[in-house]
Formats: sequence, structure tokens, C-alpha cells
Amino acid sequence: MFFHDATDRIRAAAIWLSLQQKARGIAVFVPDLEDATRLDRLLWEQAPVGFTAHCESNNILSSETPIVLFKSPPARWPKSILLNLSAVVPPQVEEIEHLVEIVGQDHAARTEGRSRFRAYQAAGFEIETRNIEQDPLA
Repeated sequence: MFFHDATDRIRAAAIWLSLQQKARGIAVFVPDLEDATRLDRLLWEQAPVGFTAHCESNNILSSETPIVLFKSPPARWPKSILLNLSAVVPPQVEEIEHLVEIVGQDHAARTEGRSRFRAYQAAGFEIETRNIEQDPLA
């Protein structure tokens, strides 16, 4: 899934993750420290009960937690779904079963997003696109 035109991609990521409560196995690649900190805070506040279960990759409970935040790529992605919040194609992307991207509205984000989109297509991903502002998540 390739969401585009997000006015606030980190908030959109938090909303999307909160809607995946029943999903098991989501890795979130968020190498930017400011974005990672903000996403972590939003996940504590997002769900109707006030919390979306998650932890950082270095947490001892990461293998048991449905959503794991990665500030740096692991040798191998341990989850079947990857939400990429970085500006690059993540390493070992070909090992991922389902890939999700949220791209912002500014010119640089759109240009980088288009480049990743083409790379994912070349890697064999079938990509569904969705304008997140016209068809919001929640």
C-alpha cells in the first residue's frame, strides 16, 4: 500500500498503526530520531483506549510485540509487514511480504516517494496507491 499526499505523515502512520491492532508483525522503519520520538508518543495517545501496543527494536519484548520501531535496519526484518517512514528503500525489502509507505505532500517527499515506488515495482511488489487526503484512514 502506498499512501500519498499526507499533510502529516507521522500522524497518518500513527492512525494507520492504531487501525492495525489485530495485526501481528509490523516493523516500522523510522530512522529519523525526531520522527521516531513523535511516533512513539502518538502511539501512546492514538487508540480509543489510549495506547497502541509497540516497542523499540532493542526492547526485550520486541519478539512478542505486534508493532516494533526500528531506527536502523536489522540484518533481517523480523515482521511480515514493513511500514517504511524513511526517505530510502529499506535494505532487504525483497524479504518483506507486505510493504506500506506514507508519503508527504512537499516536493522533496514526493520526488523521493516516486523513486521508492519505482524501486518497489522493479523488486516485484504489486503496489496499491491511495491519496490519504481524499480517502482518509479514519
